[in-house]
Amino acid sequence: MVALKRQEILDRLKKLGINSESELESYIEEYNAYFGLQKEPKNDKRAYSRISIGVGVKIFYNNDIFQGTVLNVSERGMFIGTNQYFSSDSMICIESDSLKVLAIVKRLKKMNGNYGGVGVELINPAHDYFDYLKAIKPPQ
Repeated sequence: MVALKRQEILDRLKKLGINSESELESYIEEYNAYFGLQKEPKNDKRAYSRISIGVGVKIFYNNDIFQGTVLNVSERGMFIGTNQYFSSDSMICIESDSLKVLAIVKRLKKMNGNYGGVGVELINPAHDYFDYLKAIKPPQ
């Protein structure tokens, strides 16, 4: 991954129409709301904490291949941003350069009449998946 200089980042933000820190915060809030990525409340009852990432993946489903972006992961599941419809409880395979897992579709996220993502439960993730999580987990 190439590190960008501060000015390059500012120039890219300006191309998106973001000219101040408050506009950037607003953009991030809108992005997170669109993809259902709100901060977890302290009283969150999820069994496993989520790690936010942005990894492009291929999704194999019914002999077709679709594109998506894994937006967050946990030990037993993930949320993938995609506009593709998947049947609830169907099995999909998710692959990237460093990841390959089987999963069951548990939740479809719909926004403004369009599909915005899918929540999945992993099926017996291999040890290398847990190694992957350890490698991307931010320091506490």
